[in-house]
Amino acid sequence: MAVAEIAARLLRESGLTISEIFHRLGYASAASFNRAFKRVHRLPPSAYIEPLRFFSFRWHPFAIDPKVDYSREPATLVAFQLEEVAGGTKLVISESGFDRIPLERRAKAFTANEQGWTAQAKLIEKYVTGPGRP
Repeated sequence: MAVAEIAARLLRESGLTISEIFHRLGYASAASFNRAFKRVHRLPPSAYIEPLRFFSFRWHPFAIDPKVDYSREPATLVAFQLEEVAGGTKLVISESGFDRIPLERRAKAFTANEQGWTAQAKLIEKYVTGPGRP
C-alpha cells in the first residue's frame, strides 16, 4: 500500500492527529506531508478526518464533601452524542450509573444533579447560537 493511501486510512480510521501521522510516516514537517498528500488526493489531509460524534467521561456526582474519598465509589458515565438531522445537528446528553451510587448518597446526588444537564444543554445552545456563530 502506498504511503498516501496509508496516510488516508490513518486519517479516517485511527483517531491520530495529523502531526502524529506525518511523524509516523517519516515526514519532516506538516507542510511537506500536506504537499505530498494533496499531490495524490487533491485534498488536504484535514478533509479525510471524520468529525468527532461522541464524547464521554466518568464522574462522581454531588461529590462535594472534602472529608470523603469518593474514588472508591462507582462513577456515573456521561455521554454526549452528535447526530445529523434534517435542518441541523441533534445533541443527546445521557448519564448512566446512578443506580450504582451508594444508597445513602443516591437521592441527594440525583436531586442535586436533576437540573444539571438541562442547564448545561442551555449553555451549549447559547454558545452554538451566540454572536458570530452560523
